[in-house]
Amino acid sequence: MHRVFIVGLGLIGGSLIQNIKFYHPNLHITGYDYFEKHSEIALSMKIIDEIATDFDSSARQADLIILATPVQQSIEYGKRLLEIDTKPGLIVTDTGSTKLGLSSLESQLLEQDIHLIGGHPMA
Repeated sequence: MHRVFIVGLGLIGGSLIQNIKFYHPNLHITGYDYFEKHSEIALSMKIIDEIATDFDSSARQADLIILATPVQQSIEYGKRLLEIDTKPGLIVTDTGSTKLGLSSLESQLLEQDIHLIGGHPMA
């Protein structure tokens, strides 16, 4: 089973993961949002399968991580991934409007077999 971990379940993250779940219902999706209510709503709508209680453990299990958070927060999560033993070939993407901060971590992430693919909600 493929596992997706989405961080940020607001308008952009929630919309994105709702479409992913619709077209790929067999994916196991773990969701986290700073506002616990967003996670609870996503779970009740069945667009996520579980609420993350710990970033590190959810990141360790993920095949794909989507960072749908403000740019600065995505950078912090990217730095945190450098300290976690993740699955080989992990793919990380984001929905941020700028890439310089997160992409500055790319070579360090690649050393850990983490592949960064810059995204944008308009793409």
